[in-house]
Amino acid sequence: LKGLATLVPAAALATSGAGNLLGERDLDTTYHVLKYKNLPDYLDGYKIGQLSDLHMGLFFSPRRLQEALDAVAAQGVNRLEITGDFIDELALLPKARAILEANVHRFPDGIDFCYGNHEYYRDFNAITAMLEATPVRVLRNSSFQASRGCGQGLKGRNGRDGRSFYIAAADYSFAKGDEAFAKEREQYVRETLAKVPEDAFVVLLAHHSAFIDEGVAHHIPLTLCGHTHGAQFAPIAPLVSALGFKYLRGLFQKGDCKGYVNRGTGHWLPFRVLCSREASVFELRKQA
Repeated sequence: LKGLATLVPAAALATSGAGNLLGERDLDTTYHVLKYKNLPDYLDGYKIGQLSDLHMGLFFSPRRLQEALDAVAAQGVNRLEITGDFIDELALLPKARAILEANVHRFPDGIDFCYGNHEYYRDFNAITAMLEATPVRVLRNSSFQASRGCGQGLKGRNGRDGRSFYIAAADYSFAKGDEAFAKEREQYVRETLAKVPEDAFVVLLAHHSAFIDEGVAHHIPLTLCGHTHGAQFAPIAPLVSALGFKYLRGLFQKGDCKGYVNRGTGHWLPFRVLCSREASVFELRKQA
């Protein structure tokens, strides 16, 4: 897509001192205030949490899942987004379900989920069945009308703006080759947004960070991604970017469109240097 080279990484290499140096051990809760000129009034001050790439299993225990949920809930978020690669060890599915069920009430507007590649690698049907047995909303090339306008449908939110608010989520693309990959991403996003009004405020969930390109192309205010783990080992970040990850970690912006790549709440390989695990919080604000 022409012009996307001008996307400015606003926080792609941000670190947080000792938390990032210790990396694997610590969970860094990052807080981002995102300002929009055309934000519906009822979303001013609205908070969205994001967890991604937990890879619950050998190196990410049920205790760590609870820790991550505690971290975002402590920030008073209105809703939580989980952007894929949730669990690797299928024996932990019952514990994962119990923890999600016990914590969903802490997020007034619920928990939304999109698929990552590891859901397909492990057991798509078993993981889906577990999630669908909880109050978690599972989205796959589809969207959900969180508010039809004026804050209706959102807990404790009201306003005069009649524009709607949608959560949308694209599936993971396994297409091979740059051209096929871009074509399938575009197909998925078109399908995802098929029922979304043009004037709606949209948050797009997609596991692979390349979907930020489609977010910009479709004028999506906020696209939340993961997948890269932020490279995990910061010194090799330039190499990882060169291998095809245009958006590696942090906040990217073009115009009023923003994309964020969570560097991983967990991981399947427990080595991190200058790239700690992350839980993200986003506060939406009306730009004066």
